[in-house]
Amino acid sequence: SFRTFPDGRCELRTGTGSAGHGLAESVFHGTRAKEGSLVRAVGAEVMEIVDGKIVEIRDSHRVLGASESTAPLS
Repeated sequence: SFRTFPDGRCELRTGTGSAGHGLAESVFHGTRAKEGSLVRAVGAEVMEIVDGKIVEIRDSHRVLGASESTAPLS
C-alpha cells in the first residue's frame, strides 16, 4: 500500500513476451512509513494478455535481507 511505502517504486530489470503472455523481473524499493526502514525486494511477474490488455498478473517477490539490500543485483 502507498500508505505503508509512500515513496515505493519498482525498477523494471527485464521484460519479454509473446503469444498472449508477458514476463518481467522487477526490484521494489521503498521506505516503511512507520519505522523509516528501507525495504528492497526482487520479484517476477507473469502476465496473461488478451486483446492487448493485461487480464491477469501472477507475481512473487522476495524481500532482500539487510546485507542484500545494499548490494548491487547482477
